[in-house]
Amino acid sequence: MTSSDAMHSPAPFGPDPYAYLPKVPSFQLAGDAGARQYVGGAPPAGSGVHKYYLTVTALSVPKTGLGPDAGAAYLGFTIAGHTLARATLVCPTPASA
Repeated sequence: MTSSDAMHSPAPFGPDPYAYLPKVPSFQLAGDAGARQYVGGAPPAGSGVHKYYLTVTALSVPKTGLGPDAGAAYLGFTIAGHTLARATLVCPTPASA
């Protein structure tokens, strides 16, 4: 999968959330909504502009050792000592009127 493929993939990714992951042993952790797929920003109507953060982290290890049921906090704790670099995009998303 190239970055171009990821940018042009349908969202949400559909019934198989693993279809667009790299073809190496990998998995996607559940997000805040509990789904293992991207569900998009959905600020409540009339609530103004919300900021969504997308962070990519480069690690010094090939695997974290975590399973697919790990939570985000545990992931953060586990990778803290292996972080080489990190980039964050802030995506302002206006709520509908």
